[in-house]
Amino acid sequence: MNLTGKVALVTGGGSGIGKATAQRMVELGATVLIGDVRRDGDEVAAEIGAEYVTLDVTDPAAYHSAFARAIENHGRLDVLHLNAGVQSSPVGVEIGTDGFKWVTPEVIRRVFSVNYEGVVNGVLTARRLATPPADIVVTASNAGVTALPIDPVYSSSKHAVIGFLRSVTAQLEAEGIRIQALCPGGTNTAIIPPDLHEGREFAPASFQAEAVINALENGKPGDVWMATDENMPYWTYTFPIVRRDPRKANVFG
Repeated sequence: MNLTGKVALVTGGGSGIGKATAQRMVELGATVLIGDVRRDGDEVAAEIGAEYVTLDVTDPAAYHSAFARAIENHGRLDVLHLNAGVQSSPVGVEIGTDGFKWVTPEVIRRVFSVNYEGVVNGVLTARRLATPPADIVVTASNAGVTALPIDPVYSSSKHAVIGFLRSVTAQLEAEGIRIQALCPGGTNTAIIPPDLHEGREFAPASFQAEAVINALENGKPGDVWMATDENMPYWTYTFPIVRRDPRKANVFG
């Protein structure tokens, strides 16, 4: 795929899947801004040939500033990779086996503010400022379509992301924006709790970066791409049909 002439913004682009995706987009010719809250953001961006912009995804004004910078410096914004995310256990802390340990008001607020509100804030800003035809790829998770008993708050935040995406796909498409989701399986990034590394193999972040490029090249609006195992091809998730009483005109019946 050739991304020459495209301008992209990658949230959470300072590490993990975001950094790998930003680097891959640069290699394919795009001008890339990485949005993050890292102190070493400028150094990370310089390392991969990107630009750094401070971006707290929980702050709508920060999104506006990041978009405005892209448009001011490069005239447009074509691709938005909404990748920033957190798990319930802080980085470096074991998650354990009791999922209810993490079902607290504090954890719920922190996880949903980044994982869900961060996506919604990005989509709302893209509607105002992105350059149609534009692309949004959201990093969800396998835990967004399946259960994750050790981290129910994280899993439910990713289910919420998928639900939001499916609900806004048609309207965004009518406005010239194609939105898709990527559902990574276990990936070797910093947010993986240390105890989960024991006896498990994780895909490299570069595998998920290629999944993002695959979505941009091959995807349809609303596609939910599963990237579960680097030994398997990427595939799209099929949601079951909800059966309704045909006698009821109300779609909620």
